[in-house]
Amino acid sequence: MTPIRQWVGEAFAASTVSLALLSGAAMAGPAPAKPEASGALEEIVVTAQRRSESQARVPVSVTALSADALQRQAVITESDLPASVPGLVVRATTNSNQLNYAIRGQTVDAFTGSQPAVLPYFNEVQVTSASASSFYDLESIQVLKGPQGTLFGRNATGGAVLLTSAKPTNEFGGFFNMSGGNYNFRWVQGALNLPMVADRVLLRVAADIQSRRGFVKNLYDNSRLGDVDKNSARVSLLIRPTDTLTNTTVADFSYSGGSNVPMSVYNAYAPGATNNGYPQFTTASVLYSPILDLAVGFPGAWNAYLAAHPGVTAGGLVDYAAQQRANGPYVVNLNDVGRHQSKNLIVSNVTTLDVGSLQIKNVLGYTRATSYDSTDLDGTPYTIEGMNPDAFTKSSHQVSEELQLSGKALQERLSYIGGLYYSKAVNGDITDVYFFEVNPIIPATQARFASEIQNKTTAGYLHLNYDLSSATGVEGLSVTAGGRYTTDKLTQFILPTSRFYNLPGLPNEKSDKFNKVSWQFGIQDQVNPSLLLYAVTRRSFRSGGFNPFAPQVPGTAAVGGNAFSPEVATDVELGAKFQGLLGSVPARLNLAVYDGKIDDVQRSIYVPTPQGIASLTVNIPQAKVRGVEFEGQITPVTWLDMGVSVAYTNAKFTKNSATVFGQTQVYGPFADTPKFSGSVFIQTSAHLPNDFATLTFRGEAFRQGMTYFGSQNDSTVPGTDLPGYTLANFRVGLEEILGTRWTVSANIKNAFDKVYFVGGVPNGSTLSSTDAVPGDRRVYFLQASYKF
Repeated sequence: MTPIRQWVGEAFAASTVSLALLSGAAMAGPAPAKPEASGALEEIVVTAQRRSESQARVPVSVTALSADALQRQAVITESDLPASVPGLVVRATTNSNQLNYAIRGQTVDAFTGSQPAVLPYFNEVQVTSASASSFYDLESIQVLKGPQGTLFGRNATGGAVLLTSAKPTNEFGGFFNMSGGNYNFRWVQGALNLPMVADRVLLRVAADIQSRRGFVKNLYDNSRLGDVDKNSARVSLLIRPTDTLTNTTVADFSYSGGSNVPMSVYNAYAPGATNNGYPQFTTASVLYSPILDLAVGFPGAWNAYLAAHPGVTAGGLVDYAAQQRANGPYVVNLNDVGRHQSKNLIVSNVTTLDVGSLQIKNVLGYTRATSYDSTDLDGTPYTIEGMNPDAFTKSSHQVSEELQLSGKALQERLSYIGGLYYSKAVNGDITDVYFFEVNPIIPATQARFASEIQNKTTAGYLHLNYDLSSATGVEGLSVTAGGRYTTDKLTQFILPTSRFYNLPGLPNEKSDKFNKVSWQFGIQDQVNPSLLLYAVTRRSFRSGGFNPFAPQVPGTAAVGGNAFSPEVATDVELGAKFQGLLGSVPARLNLAVYDGKIDDVQRSIYVPTPQGIASLTVNIPQAKVRGVEFEGQITPVTWLDMGVSVAYTNAKFTKNSATVFGQTQVYGPFADTPKFSGSVFIQTSAHLPNDFATLTFRGEAFRQGMTYFGSQNDSTVPGTDLPGYTLANFRVGLEEILGTRWTVSANIKNAFDKVYFVGGVPNGSTLSSTDAVPGDRRVYFLQASYKF
């Protein structure tokens, strides 16, 4: 080993284990005088590079959660993931079922028409969900960070979330879980593994049923909002005609009903308000207040509105916003219902054929999702923006095909993965709303958006890794290079029921094509079996397109058009991974430092247009995102695990002005990107006397710093800053009771019932207010599990 390699390895190991030990000690107190030595931590296997390998030897930033970890940490849906994944943000927009991931500053705004910056995959098939998911019977969840463009089906500028379902095995067995808790929480989950023909035909079926009463009280009609009603089922069939040929088909269906956790008014602009010298849009604050009399020149106009709308606050919008803040987000007064219904179908078919050192893989995917939602879009009892029944009707279906070749060559010094990818996706959107209903004084302005966007993607990619050990004499040194050429063709159709259909001089159909190259280059050094050092630089892009919530005016938002350009992300990441023994203490330590640049950042802006209120997608010229992420876990004694994860993200627009309708709009700060987030956990186990059971305990605390849900908080749309918050979760369990496979546990999430927000919509430029969605209240439940 060279002196530099030795020094870097020792410095990394010493500094990171010190941080992990200090964090664990702060929670657990003094360690025993003579800690018991234990073996190495369990190896985590990931597929971040489209092949199974140890997480500790993958030269990219990836966090993986195994099936056992998902159960211990009670990860039930997307909103549970940030406590386990440093730097991951799960952001809600109009309600609790409209979710998206954000990583390293990369996110997607509502009502943009943009592709997500962080893409979810299920069994290697890129998916689109119409509701918050149910995580059940999974083999693992993996979160990849940074631009993804040379290995996966679609380009992504922020990262990827990989869900892998449990595979059929050659043994009869299964499990079932039963849970019950507050808010009438009921949760039943199970799986059954059936080998039909030994090692040749294997079947696995699984199901998940959840229900919960809502925790938001609506004073308007004395109802509860946020009900959960989910039913999911999955069938997996593995057929292995020969030892070298395997086909696995998985069909997953889910239904979600109930009602949405709504957003409520977060901040309202007083008439005449300004922010840093920028005037605020205060029309709604005037129309929905006693000032209405002066605005329309009709004494008694406001009283006439109040008489026609019982239940609204007589003081007006600004006064109601103050009352809402005093009540907190779990007591609201909303005139629109929060109904939710969605159906999702995902089918993946993966065939592998091994021919010597070559593996041929075919991944065929089909997804279909539909959803019907209604929610209060202004977060008030007023009729500033109202929704007709099932106002959000969305549908999507996608077929994808990927042919992949992988293997080794040149005396196994060269590893390669290459392939061709094709997908066709059709996304339909009907949004049926109205604005500024002030009856009997001013009638509502109806606004029905109805469109369909077809997206055809074709791509070819090649990813290479070459072992330089023999050429350089440095054992464990290798280089990586990858490239991908992608063509995205998008076509937008305005449907006949849309208010934009047959507008004079404007087309009902538009299309465009985007051709881009993504690449990755890296060097990695497996210093010893325990320590990996790596450096990687990547570029990927998010396709351009058309915003379906704007008229088909030619051009971009600069001239009031609905087109927008591709977004391009480039980064450099330096990392170190250690898994092994530090003295006699098993440890797993991962460190990543990155510096990224994003060109033509896609963000939304809500504006009045000649055709009414619309949403345009702008390209902000440039942003930079820099940060550090650390994960550490140690096992000082066999019965104790401790860990810490920390993420620091510094994201800002470096060229922050964009033109909209010929006028300059200023953006900043950066949305959905807390500067600091992190978590600590402690996990213990002890055998009870007479082999009664194994007692387990896990406690974790998660902290997310202050963030914004709008990108113009410093200029025209203030009131989008969400305070930071800390959540605590605990689990106590008895495992292998009386030598059986029964486990019972008591779980509590958000143990101290912290009030916090998880996102919102920056409506200030059109509705004179901003609205935010609260996170879950304290939930506790008992669970009984049996494995057979």
